[in-house]
Amino acid sequence: MANDDMADQLESWLKDVHKLVPNEAEQEKITAAGAKKLADNLTEVTRKKHYSSHKDEKYGHMADNISYNSNDIDGEHDGSS
Repeated sequence: MANDDMADQLESWLKDVHKLVPNEAEQEKITAAGAKKLADNLTEVTRKKHYSSHKDEKYGHMADNISYNSNDIDGEHDGSS
């Protein structure tokens, strides 16, 4: 009987823990916000420390071309950015 109580408690705990794990849509929002912040910070630092007058006609300067996507490298929406 003690084993059944322990199993029930563990099942209950596991259900509670699963509620804390974000689903793919929530995870995508979280990782996209982090990716945006990283891109913004990287752009700012690159402009401050590495910006030059060199003009690449095709690509421009790296600081002007930093971006992010709210999907994975294959374009799938799996919660990663």
